Amino acid sequence: VANEVVREVCVAPTDLLRADVRLLIGRLLERWLTREHLLPGELMMRPDMIERLDEAPHEISLAIQKAAVARPDRSENLHVVSRRLTDLVEQFFRQVMKDSRAGRFVRYPTEAGLAAIAQQYAGDAGLDQRLCSAVADKMRTERDLRSKLRCLMELWDEASAIGSSLEAALRFIREMVTEVCHSPNAFAVLIGSRQSIGAEALGLARLLLPDRAAEINDELLERFSEGVRSASWPLARRAVIARLIEVLAMPRRLVATSLEDELALMRLIADAVARFADAGELESLTEAFARRSRFLVSAHTLDPWVAGLPPREKLARLLTLGPQLVGPAARLRLSQHVSQWLSGPNFLDELQVREVNIFQQLQILRGLGEELDKAKLESTLVDSLSGVLDGLALQVLAISRPFDRIAGATSDPVKAAAAILTLAARDLPQGACQAEALTKARELLRRPEARRIIAAAPQLAAELAQLGQNLNVQMRLA
Repeated sequence: VANEVVREVCVAPTDLLRADVRLLIGRLLERWLTREHLLPGELMMRPDMIERLDEAPHEISLAIQKAAVARPDRSENLHVVSRRLTDLVEQFFRQVMKDSRAGRFVRYPTEAGLAAIAQQYAGDAGLDQRLCSAVADKMRTERDLRSKLRCLMELWDEASAIGSSLEAALRFIREMVTEVCHSPNAFAVLIGSRQSIGAEALGLARLLLPDRAAEINDELLERFSEGVRSASWPLARRAVIARLIEVLAMPRRLVATSLEDELALMRLIADAVARFADAGELESLTEAFARRSRFLVSAHTLDPWVAGLPPREKLARLLTLGPQLVGPAARLRLSQHVSQWLSGPNFLDELQVREVNIFQQLQILRGLGEELDKAKLESTLVDSLSGVLDGLALQVLAISRPFDRIAGATSDPVKAAAAILTLAARDLPQGACQAEALTKARELLRRPEARRIIAAAPQLAAELAQLGQNLNVQMRLA
């Protein structure tokens, strides 16, 4: 139920006291427990609250119905499961009342503390139950999660100082800290970030990172951070990691005002989770990053981020996202976004085609190609974007026809070919544009007058070949 997994089926009343079962009970009775300001462990160790719950049969029936509907074995009859769970709950209630009459639930000794209970009932079979009930009684006056957590930490310090005789109390306190973490909106309440999931995520990441602990500025959370980073509260640490992954997967901006700050926060979360995550959590983290990556790559997010930048700076900034995105789907979306921008009707206006000459336009396109070469994108995406740039460059060439103008400016075809190759190596984007220049140069060098000029001056052949090599192409001259 609600993503909680119970290790084993409950067959006896005492099974309801297991830590994993109590977490599930916390989900099933969430509204009632919230109204009563209780954690599941407090409920199970306070006969007065068991009696109060018994007076709310509709709450019990609803919880049992939820558990029965979510039964793992669908072959079992729903009504049979509900009846079995009802019997189990009734047996547990009767056992609690019986133990209460037998004095197995005790008050917390204000003066002597838990040590007095351990000393008084040493060797008694009911010692563990009495210690746990004393812990629950100590929390009786604590109404909110922060005060409950503070009380549990004080009890932890007290029991830790005494040692092994209070192992049952330490185990129960550890489980109760986990219950605090699984309470509704627990971390937003503890961190004080109800209005912003980004602030909550930053606070959670600081809990896991020792080098960021100084930024917490909250004595309670600093103490809690020490516990989750140590071996003391591993399940609480799992809860922190689970909430971080949950926040990361939400389709909402973590930092609405700055994409750079959001990316920095995502890197911080990855660093925090990776320090403690197991294989399953790392897989969930990767899935959450992939989902957030896809969410961030949209015109709504990216257009304001690059607004007003010159084309080369705009492309460079967009491509910095590539290495920070997780999953091929997000990187494909980035490629498509850039392609739509480059092939859009307004891009040539961004190049300021009316204010700059043909060579300046081509140099801008060449710069875009260089930025693309630096980007850490998959080769297929680079090829796709390179094709878009090639098309733009050819479009510019078709408008101004610079090769024809160069060839028409001189009667010497060899000189014209050399000028075209020099232009291609210096100004033109790699790809189709340079191939177009080579085609024009070959056409000029195949003319009979070009052959006569080269025959009379053999060094020209070597110079032309060098120009061709500058374009990474071996030229074959007639």
